[in-house]
Amino acid sequence: MDRTIILQLQPNSEQAQVLQRTLQAHTDCFHAVAQEGFTTSCHNGVALHKRIYYPLRATHPDLPAQLVCAARVKATEAVKSALDRRKKGRKASTPRARLCPIRYDHRSYWVKWETMTCSLATTGGRVELPFVVPPSAARSEARYAVPTFAGAEVVIRCMWS
Repeated sequence: MDRTIILQLQPNSEQAQVLQRTLQAHTDCFHAVAQEGFTTSCHNGVALHKRIYYPLRATHPDLPAQLVCAARVKATEAVKSALDRRKKGRKASTPRARLCPIRYDHRSYWVKWETMTCSLATTGGRVELPFVVPPSAARSEARYAVPTFAGAEVVIRCMWS
């Protein structure tokens, strides 16, 4: 059963700036891990973690450790795919993303349906945001009654004003 739920965050201007900075720092970490993995042909997450975690923490001290690890996991997946393509003789390059979506987990976010708020780990600490379920996504109200989720991704579809 598909458990994808689309929530439209409604940050104020200050929260939007914090989310933007968090996404940019996460993307920078993704790029650093992808570069290291692709240039050294390493797609082992533990090996990449040992090589790059502490330098990334030093470079991005405000980015929560869980989000540094999330960037490493996403980059490792992308590097593995790129290296597999190269191994098959197909064109491949270092994975890149304009803004890499953050894969939040139970340690870095929560959702409260009764108040229609969520809390995300960011470079500015925990940020509690109101949200709405867009009409286009609200096909079945019962679907949104599920109390817990394994993870979430924050993606900017359009910039907040």
